[in-house]
Amino acid sequence: MSDVLIVGAGMAGVTAAIVLGRAGWRVTLLDPQSTFPSLFRAEKIEPDQAELLRKFDLLDCLRPWRGEIGRVLVARGDRVSEVLQIEQYGIYYYDMVNELRRQLPATVQFRVGRVRGLETSDQFQRITLADDTVLTARLLVLATGTAGKLHEQVGVERRMLSENHSLSVGFTVRRPGGAAFPWSALTYYPLDPTTRVDYLTLFAIRDEMRANLFLYRDPKDPWVRAFVNNPVAELASLFPKLADVIGSCQVTSKVEMCPIDLYVTEQASQPGAVLIGDAYQGVCPTTGTGLSKVLTDVDVLCNAYVPAWLATPGMGAEKISAFYADQRKMASDLHSLDAAFYHRRYVTDASLPWRLRRARDRVAGDVKRLFTTSRQRAAVF
Repeated sequence: MSDVLIVGAGMAGVTAAIVLGRAGWRVTLLDPQSTFPSLFRAEKIEPDQAELLRKFDLLDCLRPWRGEIGRVLVARGDRVSEVLQIEQYGIYYYDMVNELRRQLPATVQFRVGRVRGLETSDQFQRITLADDTVLTARLLVLATGTAGKLHEQVGVERRMLSENHSLSVGFTVRRPGGAAFPWSALTYYPLDPTTRVDYLTLFAIRDEMRANLFLYRDPKDPWVRAFVNNPVAELASLFPKLADVIGSCQVTSKVEMCPIDLYVTEQASQPGAVLIGDAYQGVCPTTGTGLSKVLTDVDVLCNAYVPAWLATPGMGAEKISAFYADQRKMASDLHSLDAAFYHRRYVTDASLPWRLRRARDRVAGDVKRLFTTSRQRAAVF
C-alpha cells in the first residue's frame, strides 16, 4: 500500500514523485518504460520554469544536459532588431526526464509496467498491471500526458477545443565545417504572413544548435512531406532572408514533427484520482507554457493539497475538486489556452482587425531594425 500511486513518469509524474517522496510520503511511480525514449517534446526551460525547478531543488542536476542561454536575438528580415536578456536553458526533454528519474528519493518505488485495469473509490485506489500485479494506494495521480485512455476508466472525459491546432517541427543545424554560432539563441519571425508560420527559434543544447519551428498547418498538408524531404530548401522558401542573419547551415538530424491538439478535461472531480499536466489539458508549444503548466500543477498539488488530503480519512470528490478549483492552477491553465488561441489568430486570422494588428507590429519591427546600428549588430555577432 502506497500513499500515492503515480501513473506516468514523464515530466509531470517524475517531478511530483520527487516532491512527494522528499516530503516523506510513500510513493509508487509507474511507467511502461524504464528509460524515457528519445521523443520530440519541450526542449527549452523558460524563466518561470527555471524558478519552479529551482524551488524543487532540481535545476542544478540538469546542468550537464542543458545549454545556457543568457540572451536571445530577435530578428525579422535581414537583421537583428532586439536583444533580450533572459534566463533560458536548451535541453532535450528525454535528457531532462531521465536525469530527474535518477533523482528519485528512496521513498519512491519506481516500477515498470503497463496498466490493464484500475478501480477508484473514495477510500482506496487499485491498479492491476498486465502481469497481474496489483498496486494499491490512497491517491491515484494520472500523469499520462496526451496519450492513452486511462482517464476514461476513472470517469473523466476530454472535450476537443482545436484539433490539429498547431504543428511543431524540430531538427538540429550546424554551420559548414562545424564553425560555432556567434550566439546561443535566436528567434526569427517571417516577413510573409501567408506562410502560416508563428516563428523559428534556434538555441544551444550542449554542443548542438537546435531549431524549433512552430506553424499552423495540418499534418497531411503536402508541405509537411516536402519539408521532411528537403528542410534546407523549405526553410529558404519560408524565410528568404534567414541566411543573411544566421549564415549558411546544414540540417544534421532527422526532422521530427508533433501535431498539437487542444483539449480540456470535463467531469474531472472523481473520487480517488487526480489528473495533472497534459493528462488534464492540452497545451500549444508556441506559447512556451507547456512546462509552466506542468510544474505549476505539481507545485499546487503536491505542496498545497496532497499533504492535507492524506492527513484526513477518505479521498472523496470534494477533495479532488479543490485542486481543480485552485486559483493559481486555474490561472495557469487559462493563460496557456488564451495564449494558444491568440498566437493562432495572430498568424492566421484574415479579418481586418488582425491584419491591422500585424501591420502595426511589422512597422514597429521595421523601426527597431532601422535603429539597430552596425555597432550594435557587431556587438552580438
